[in-house]
Formats: sequence, C-alpha cells, structure tokens
Amino acid sequence: MAAALAGWLLLLAVAVVWGHDLLPGGTLNVHAPPFQGHYRFLPRAVVPGTLLAVLGVGVLPVLARRGAWRVLPVTAAAAAALWAVGLAVWDGHDSIGGPVGRAHEYLPAVPRVGNDPHAFLVGFADAVAHRDLPVHVDGHPPLMVLVFWAWDRVGATGPGWAGALVIAVGSSAVAAVLVTVRALGDEDAARRALPFLVLGPFAITVATSADAFFLGVGAWSAAALALALRRGSWPLLVTAGLLAGSLAYLSYGLLPYGAVLAAVGWLGVRRHGLPGGGGRSLVGPVVALVAGLAIVPAVFTAAGFWWFDGVQATHRAWQLGKGDDRPYLYSLVADLAILGVLVGPATAAALARRPGRVPTVLAGSAAVALLLLAVSGVTRLEVERIWLPFAPWLVLLTAGLPGRARGWLAVNAACALAFQLLVRDVW
Repeated sequence: MAAALAGWLLLLAVAVVWGHDLLPGGTLNVHAPPFQGHYRFLPRAVVPGTLLAVLGVGVLPVLARRGAWRVLPVTAAAAAALWAVGLAVWDGHDSIGGPVGRAHEYLPAVPRVGNDPHAFLVGFADAVAHRDLPVHVDGHPPLMVLVFWAWDRVGATGPGWAGALVIAVGSSAVAAVLVTVRALGDEDAARRALPFLVLGPFAITVATSADAFFLGVGAWSAAALALALRRGSWPLLVTAGLLAGSLAYLSYGLLPYGAVLAAVGWLGVRRHGLPGGGGRSLVGPVVALVAGLAIVPAVFTAAGFWWFDGVQATHRAWQLGKGDDRPYLYSLVADLAILGVLVGPATAAALARRPGRVPTVLAGSAAVALLLLAVSGVTRLEVERIWLPFAPWLVLLTAGLPGRARGWLAVNAACALAFQLLVRDVW
C-alpha cells in the first residue's frame, strides 16, 4: 500500500514539474499543468466541502454497514450530490449553473436548435467542420445539446436548471454503481465502497461539467444490464441497450465504455445465466439488447445525422484546435496523473488489496478502456471531465481496504479539497 501511494504521488509530481517545463512552449494550453485551469490559493473555497467531509467521514461508514439496503442507493446519491455542490459552491450559486452556460459549452448552442431539431441535425456535421459551434459542441455528437434543448422546452430554462440536471444525473451514478455491484452478487463490496463513492474526488467536476450527465447515463446502462440478468427481464435488457446506445451520441470518447458493459454482462451471465431459455438460449436476450442498442442510432440517422460524418468533422476540428498540438508522451503521463486525482490516493492504495471478483473485474474493465483512450492519443489532457464516467468503477477497488478505512476515506476527501484549494478549474 505504501508503494502504491508513493507511486501515486510520484506520478502527480512528474506531471506537474514536466508540465511547467513545457509551459513556455505554449503547446499545452493549460495554466495549471496537468490540470485545465489556474493555480491559486483560496482557503474559503474549501470551507463548505471541509464541513461535509468531516460529516461524511464520521457518518458514511456507519450508514454503509448498518443501513437498510432499500434506502442506501438513494441516500448515497443524495449525499454525493451534496458533496459535489459543497465542493463547487464556494463562489455562490453561479458556481453551480455558471460553468455549463459558458460560451464554449453546450447550453449556448441550444438556440441553434430553435423549433427544428431535424434541421439542426442535418446541418450539424457541416457546422462542426466550419467550427461554427461552441468548442465542446464541436467535440461531441449532438445529443447533449438536444437534452438541454428538451430541458429548456419543459420550462427548465437557463444555466441554473441545466446545472441541476447535470448534478442530479451525475450524482445518481453512485446509486447505479451500488445497484450494479449488488445485482452481480456482492452487496458487501457495494457497502464497503459506498463511502468512497460518495466522497470520491471525481466529484470536482460533477457539479461543473456536462460530462457528469454522461457519467450517470453510463452507470445506469450498467445497472439496467445487471438487473436484467439478475431478474431475467427482457424490458430491462432493452433499457440497458437504449442507454448504452445513447453513449456514442453523447461523446465519441465513450465507445470504450463497452468494456465496462461487457464486464457487467460477463459477471451477470456467470452468476445468473441468461434471461429466458433456461439459461441456454442466446437469441432472445441478444435480440432484446441489440434492439435497445439500435434505437438511438436509428433515430438520429433517420433524423439526418450520420454518426461517422460527425466523427470526421470533430477530428478535423480537433486537429485545428489545441488537442493535436499537445505532446503525446506528456499527455499520456499527465492523463494518468489526473486520473489518479479523480479516484484518489485511497484507490491507489487499494491496488495492493483483494476486493473480490466483482469490483476487480469492473475496475479492470474501466482501466482497459482508459488505457485504450490514453494510448490512442485522442484524449490529451482535460480528462478531469472526459474520463469522469470511468472513475467510479475504479473507486470500487476501495472495497478491499481493511477495516472501517476511515483514515483512507479522509485522505480521499482531502484530495478533492486540496484540488479546490489550489486549482481554479475551468469546468
């Protein structure tokens, strides 16, 4: 455990020092390497979070051990939302809704949809190719813009409501991960990991980035799949497919999330068999899952957006922007250092432990997905938000930490607080 923690600190130190050496060249386009933001020292930024961390370290381990399961996922999601808001709220309510409404975000593109989402989708790839949209919209498929557009249409107008949606969906991922682990047969691991999921350092971008919405959708696709296999439910298989299919239309970088879903499927089939067919027939479950997977691609294609055109347009925009300029080797090291901050030193320490098959396989699948993204060079920095959907699956490793692990829980919370104290994040 000591070696793992030392490795965590060394990786972060290398990313910081090396990044500062590269700053004069101007290729990083960051001011607080490896993070996308600015260094600062602002003690008041951590006052709300510190109070919540002290409360959480004292209460969460007891709640996780003794609480009735029927209330644990909802309670954990609510506590995670409070933690995320507590970390972000130091500058008033604008710290919550403000980031998702900035000029480079999705929300400013909502007026482009107007009364004709079909026309928006037909012209989307061309608009990206001509860099005629906000930066984050250029870098992603159009589904998130349409989510905010629909949210606006039901009367939830403005950055505050958009922030509330993102926080609610992103924080619910904690519940989804717990439900998944229990459905796969390891309630004990779910309970032991619960405090670390709630006080996870990855919360630093849950209240400030629309990628938290991706986090929630991905986690619930896994939960629906695990529950479908446990209950033998074909409707839940369709739901799992529907949510999984939407991931590729939220972010091109979420294709490797299929590794997590494959791990859930393997563990679920191994424990529960297949829905229907006496555990032997693949046809029905596969048809249900594929039918769900096909819904979102079919709708978008019929509406005029061809996914591969979007990929090509986004790649061209990425090459013209700062992403392609960033040094590959530094980005590889820095991305892993940022991931270490997202999951916290307790997760690094847990690498030396044995949390059980379910947490190990799920964390391993997330690690494989992230390694593919890192080695490909597609994600060069900015992974505080881009890799957010994968972080909770790695945090599951903390289920293997010994005893009540309050000390490690406090260390992980302190990691998030240190980030808030020292870095003004742009997300």
